[in-house]
Amino acid sequence: MIIYFPGCTTSQRFPEIREKFEKILRKLGVEYRVFDELCCGSVLRNTGFRDEFEENRRKLIEKMPEGELIVTGCPGCLSTFREEFPELPEAVHISEFLLEVIDERRGMNQRVAYHDPCHLGRGLGIYDAPRELLRRLGIGVVEMERSREFSWCCGGGGGVRMSFPELSKKLSEMRIREAENLGVSRLVTSCPFCLRNLSEASESLEVRDLIEVVEEALEDD
Repeated sequence: MIIYFPGCTTSQRFPEIREKFEKILRKLGVEYRVFDELCCGSVLRNTGFRDEFEENRRKLIEKMPEGELIVTGCPGCLSTFREEFPELPEAVHISEFLLEVIDERRGMNQRVAYHDPCHLGRGLGIYDAPRELLRRLGIGVVEMERSREFSWCCGGGGGVRMSFPELSKKLSEMRIREAENLGVSRLVTSCPFCLRNLSEASESLEVRDLIEVVEEALEDD
């Protein structure tokens, strides 16, 4: 059994993405449990509230259900689990997990751009799994000018959106223009913070979370 940890932002701002990932798991016959009782504490950790983080960490360890693997679609949560919770089962990104359980599918006849979230890419070195998952679903991935370790931040995380809203908006708009120049049908990412910022900046280009694209592909299969 796996433990699906959606994370605060997905649960509160994008509940439909959480529902779609659960739908994917059921369709694939994966036994799972959802744990959403507590935050992973990444914001406390990253803003210097170490005592508060340790208290939250203790509670999370006590309440976490048994499982073989923790699966999350939030790079911030994933980073926190890998770096701060050696007592818990291994934590993996949804793209890493789905690559293990999804076979090649017929093509969706789409060309998309993929935006590398900072925490997932430069932070954790996970660049290939999301791209390979899209290709396995028959979706063509067109690389933006700045991608992988050279990818630009969308401006949605790291406190930028809250502290410097104008800069945050400018960064996301620049990223959208970069994707639009490729002539793709969609911009795909795999971070709720990136999804929010890029979606709000886009007037015409469709921005989707990786989970949404996978669910759509399996639905059409």
